[in-house]
Amino acid sequence: MNAPLDQFSTHFETLALDDRTLAQGHGETIVPDSFRGAGPLDALRTLPRIGTGTAAGTTVDLEMIRTLGEGGMGIVQLARQVALNRDVAVKTLRANNETTAPKLLQEAYVTGRLEHPNIVPIYTLGRDDAGAPLIVMKRIEGVSWLDVLIDPAKALPETKVDLLWHLETLLQLCNAVRYAHRHEVIHRDIKPENVMIGLFGEVYLLDWGIAVSIADEPDAGDVLPHRDDVIGMAGTPAYMSPEMTHDRATEQDIRTDVYLLGALLHQILTGTPRHDGKTLFDVLRSAFENTTVEYPPHVAPELAAIANRAMATQKEDRFETVEAFRAAVLDYLEHRGTLELLDQADQMLDRLAELKSKPRDDDQDFAIHDLFTECRFACQQARRSWPESKVAQSMYRRYLAERLSYAVEVRDVAQARGVIAQMDEEGLETASARAELDALLQERASDEEELRGLRSLAADLDLSRGRVSRSVAVMLMGVLWASDTARGWYIRLDEPADSLATTYVESAWRVVLIGAVAMFLFRKPLFSTVANRRLSYLLITVIVAIVAFRLIFMISPGDIVALRAAEMVMYGLATISAGLLADDLRISGLGGLYFLVALLAANIGGSAAIVLAGVHLVVFIGTGFFWTPRQFAKRITL
Repeated sequence: MNAPLDQFSTHFETLALDDRTLAQGHGETIVPDSFRGAGPLDALRTLPRIGTGTAAGTTVDLEMIRTLGEGGMGIVQLARQVALNRDVAVKTLRANNETTAPKLLQEAYVTGRLEHPNIVPIYTLGRDDAGAPLIVMKRIEGVSWLDVLIDPAKALPETKVDLLWHLETLLQLCNAVRYAHRHEVIHRDIKPENVMIGLFGEVYLLDWGIAVSIADEPDAGDVLPHRDDVIGMAGTPAYMSPEMTHDRATEQDIRTDVYLLGALLHQILTGTPRHDGKTLFDVLRSAFENTTVEYPPHVAPELAAIANRAMATQKEDRFETVEAFRAAVLDYLEHRGTLELLDQADQMLDRLAELKSKPRDDDQDFAIHDLFTECRFACQQARRSWPESKVAQSMYRRYLAERLSYAVEVRDVAQARGVIAQMDEEGLETASARAELDALLQERASDEEELRGLRSLAADLDLSRGRVSRSVAVMLMGVLWASDTARGWYIRLDEPADSLATTYVESAWRVVLIGAVAMFLFRKPLFSTVANRRLSYLLITVIVAIVAFRLIFMISPGDIVALRAAEMVMYGLATISAGLLADDLRISGLGGLYFLVALLAANIGGSAAIVLAGVHLVVFIGTGFFWTPRQFAKRITL
């Protein structure tokens, strides 16, 4: 057995509870057997007799109709007050004896003394035909608060039973309790069962049977007992404060009633009494130890804090007065809309964290932007309506931190600067934020430099730049080159075959001249980009190769047909390379014409030159055509 349980077991034995008390329900009131110093029973004999028609020959003042309810000690009946022809409630005893009669008198005296809208008015106090005391009071038509808590459908018509309704009922109840405290009386049995809701929303605190005086100097003639004179544990176990688990009331004060109000708030929030258990031992142990309650997530943290403070184990930790408890509940109600906004902002920030952790797309970015906008609006509204709220300030700071984190993550310098400016306005520490911004700026500068390099490279590799000039230059070269080849064939048509070698070598210089003129005329566009320079260098390489071929042939004469065939192959390879560099397979396809001429060179003899001229014209004009703007857009790529 652990120490706390052993400690309570010893304490429980000292209470010496009778079998009737041990057997009663945990929601029923435990009533002490005696009040030391209570008024004498002689007061009962001085009460006026009220005829109930139970004795022959007596005047009937009250016509009993039916029973309204029964408690551990008394019975409440509906009766007709004959003199005023109205319905009243009459409370009498189950058993009239020297133990129960003073308790009913006590309730009558304290209730009659406390005239308040939330306390049932007492019309008169007297004796029935048998001499038993009875209290005539206002008949309350309505429903018990406990019934509504158990089943909201039992509420009166047109009543919207929700948290707000319950809290407003609690606030009205606080009015009755603080009025009693002003008259130095504590109730000690505040529970939903003892609260009635009238037909028009009136709230009444009933059953003052175990109320005691807490006056510093009790009135010797007062029938209401003083807390120092009470012998025996009193109260309802399911709602008791720790000090109520003792058999003396000397430690009980207004903060005991504050605890009971907190227990009511607990039942509003959870739907169950403050203390629960299978046996009275378990319930009283719960009240004795009184551990702090961990409320479920759906309970507003502010209300949970109010309830736990009201039900603190040490009285010094509770609200000092009912007024303070009531003010805390009112403060929650006043700022309930603000708290709902802050709760929404909290949920939105959680949603933002979830979205930020996932791979992003345009829809997700839009959703994040919208959430930030809504969260900012909620935080600003909350701060405007409740400027002193630390929760609102904290939530806004969390929003700013999340916004800055996102701005840095998406590398949005303008947004990051805006957030830091807002943080400055709030007087927040921004050193770390500025460090993040500086790191972002450095990263952005590095990225911009890299981007400039990539753009420059992309521009250099952009084949669309200079395509018109390139097209004209190639067509011009093709016409000139084909013309020169055809001219050579025409001039040397009647010359012997051995003179073909001389013509073949001399034409090399004309090729160089044609290439040089074309390069000079179109030098700016042809050398403006890397892509164009590569094509130009390829053409220059071909021209140089042609000159080399012709010089080699001049130095070491050989089979001119074979040499020309080899030269055709070189032209074909150059054309294919040009097509690949230009990312256009159509140009590469033109190179096949040169391979065809190379294959036929031996068979066509002297006609090879004119055929080659035609191929030059087709290849160069075709290439130039493919580089025109419209055809360039249609190029066929790998």
